[in-house]
Amino acid sequence: MRIENVDIDVILGTENKGIYGAHEKEKKGFFKKLFDKEDAQEEYFKDRVQEIGRGELEKELSGKIDAYLVEKADPKNTVILTENYFILPGKELFPLYMIKEFALGSEWMPPYQQYATDRLGIPYDPDYKSEYEDEEGFELDRFNVEFIIHEEENGVIIHSFPMEIEDRKDFRQRLLDRCIADDLSDEGVFEGKFNEEKSIRELFY
Repeated sequence: MRIENVDIDVILGTENKGIYGAHEKEKKGFFKKLFDKEDAQEEYFKDRVQEIGRGELEKELSGKIDAYLVEKADPKNTVILTENYFILPGKELFPLYMIKEFALGSEWMPPYQQYATDRLGIPYDPDYKSEYEDEEGFELDRFNVEFIIHEEENGVIIHSFPMEIEDRKDFRQRLLDRCIADDLSDEGVFEGKFNEEKSIRELFY
């Protein structure tokens, strides 16, 4: 669903609370690698907030924005376009003027593909329990899209995030309205289809 207002503290984080709150995590084996990656993303995001300036970003987020969130999902999964930035809370904060090419597409051959196909058209239900094992995380994952940015300074940047099918064309158009960039999106993603032949990433390598 498209939303017009966001909680700035949730999006940018706060010193002692929110998605960057001070808390200890168990870091063992596989989970250590997972949390290390999450910590690195959070540190990168906090550095970007500091670099750009929290005041400027608060002004951006208080102005005209287009934000998208799967209904009933955690607000930290909000995807935001301000007048000048693309924002994924805790992950990415990117100036729109730097985008030269972009593409929106389905993740290639994801493990949740059959699950997503079976539940196509059914709203997200955070309380849904699958009858099959190992599908606990698929309910939100089934909305995932890949968003690929090509810009001159850092090359190709890839992010995956959940977005409802009916929001995807709107997101693309509003992005095109804000930046001069070539759109290489896979049209199937706007209908909830999966491209089983190749990844959208291949267009950038």
